[in-house]
Amino acid sequence: MNRKFLFPFIILFIIIILSEIILRSNNYEPGIFKVYKGFEKVDTLITYNTYVTDESGIYKFNRLISDSLSKYFNISANEMEHSELGETLKWGHEDIKEIYQQFGQLRMQVFQSKNKDRLNNTKTKDTHNWDTEFPITVKHLYHSPAESRSNWSELILTYLEKPFNRDGFRSIPFDTVKSNRPKVLLLGDSFVYGMSAEPYFNSFSDILLARGYIVYNTGISGTDPAQYAAVAKKYIPLLNPDIVILNFYQGNDLMPFSRKVASGRTHEHHTNAGFIFSYPKGEYLNPEEAYNYYRSIVSIPDTEKNTFNKICSKSVILSLLWGLLYELDIVDHNEHTRYTELNLNSTKYEKSIITAPYVSGIQKVCNETNTPLINIVIPEKNYINIFGYYLGYTSLSEKVLDKLFSKKKYYYPEALFTNSDYSGSHFNNKGSLRYANYLDSLIKQHLSLNTATENLN
Repeated sequence: MNRKFLFPFIILFIIIILSEIILRSNNYEPGIFKVYKGFEKVDTLITYNTYVTDESGIYKFNRLISDSLSKYFNISANEMEHSELGETLKWGHEDIKEIYQQFGQLRMQVFQSKNKDRLNNTKTKDTHNWDTEFPITVKHLYHSPAESRSNWSELILTYLEKPFNRDGFRSIPFDTVKSNRPKVLLLGDSFVYGMSAEPYFNSFSDILLARGYIVYNTGISGTDPAQYAAVAKKYIPLLNPDIVILNFYQGNDLMPFSRKVASGRTHEHHTNAGFIFSYPKGEYLNPEEAYNYYRSIVSIPDTEKNTFNKICSKSVILSLLWGLLYELDIVDHNEHTRYTELNLNSTKYEKSIITAPYVSGIQKVCNETNTPLINIVIPEKNYINIFGYYLGYTSLSEKVLDKLFSKKKYYYPEALFTNSDYSGSHFNNKGSLRYANYLDSLIKQHLSLNTATENLN
């Protein structure tokens, strides 16, 4: 062959080999045609105990996080000084670690702020984020005479010491206090938890707390309306809130199938392979079963019988090429197709039919306890939809909303937010403040509060 024709083939061969090496060094595997963010292959599956379910099947943080971590966390080193306990709970779960550090730094600043007009912000990067409603309120309460403190004051100061309560939530203690301050129970997922607020005490739940409400925050990242209904059933009778707010996120709270909430069956498994959903097929799978299932739907199938599949499974590049052929419907993967149809391709209306009973369950508990309920649909950030991947914002139709919330009993503040109110897919500080103001106005409206909450005793 003429050298001038041979040379491009040599260059192409070198590029392919280098690409294969680079991809493998970045954890791409031969035989895996699709990569799901947050899920990876491990030699030995380890399940962590950061999250548990209680006797009611409610998914929450392990009580050790509130009972033990506050004793061993070193604020200055940003580390937990108990390696065995840290491994048991997977202390590397960064948002827990970050919260302990942020609340610890806030305590240090509050202690140092005596006789000063402003908080000491010398150790923070963004001063304006540390001189907001919650820190200012905490500073005022800490330096007020002990005899003048109300139950609300004591709950906040306890929360400052332990940002995770013994019931397993990032919240004030779930104490049934007597107070004429409105008690608010928040239902929801990572939005209610405060994900993307910087620091976490700039989340809308903590802003409402700082404004004088007794806020019971039951937000846990990744949960769904089945969890919200279970929380409502257990905690509304126990806490006797003055109002309940369901924060329904349109991005992922429409459920693809029913899920039975049960003790010992977490809705996802926290493992060294990532967070693995435990109901990918509509039925519960234990950690090992769930891991193997997810491995199977991203692996090229039938490699023993199908020669083409077998050849493609030997190379990362060929495996990704096989994935492209699958997207073009040239090759088949029945199990992955079934997974996609079940989890991603069902219509929003179909999902609303499945989800509606859980929303109705919340309403039923509120009716039985004579507790006002506010249903709010949180709009999704306006992403772009590319090649059918879930990157886009789609307004929920009136048909879907009416199926979810009977008699149009919901609020859908689409026009309230812009992309600048989000960091990633969650509210940033600006969005959290905007949403807190929105909730504040709705609470006052529903409870007929004509007096500013900060003036309530």
